[in-house]
Amino acid sequence: MGESTVIAHALLTIVAVTMASIFAGIAIFSSYEIGNSLQSIYKSISDKMRTEVTLVYIVYDEANNLYRVYLKNTGLTPMTNIENMEVFLGPYGGELDYYTYNTTGGQGTWSYVEYGTQDGVWEVGELIELVLNPPSAYSNPVKLILVTPTGAKMSFVEPAG
Repeated sequence: MGESTVIAHALLTIVAVTMASIFAGIAIFSSYEIGNSLQSIYKSISDKMRTEVTLVYIVYDEANNLYRVYLKNTGLTPMTNIENMEVFLGPYGGELDYYTYNTTGGQGTWSYVEYGTQDGVWEVGELIELVLNPPSAYSNPVKLILVTPTGAKMSFVEPAG
């Protein structure tokens, strides 16, 4: 009986050490995953807070029935994936139209032109021109809402000159 007790204790010790090792591994892996998640959330919030756009000018091009919106990146970080920006335009106090990104044009679409290095990155201090194809001209003043790829929302009211 003494021998079987020693074997039982040895097996229980091995099982206990194995279980503790598994638990420790899971705890370390989980803390690593939580750390990565928190770091990702922090970066997203930081990018959003460091994003700022300044409206320079809006003009309605009557001959081509389009709006040209000049914007400057006055934030602290460059923006990539500009084509993922959400754009809304319409009369102030009225319903705004949602514009989708399309380089070939068409009613209800927008595209952009970079002034500076044309590399698809909206650098800090760089000017871009949004070209919006409205269903028709809006009454002045017009309201523009942008949601940047970082999630920052900006709203502007300006007469279209």
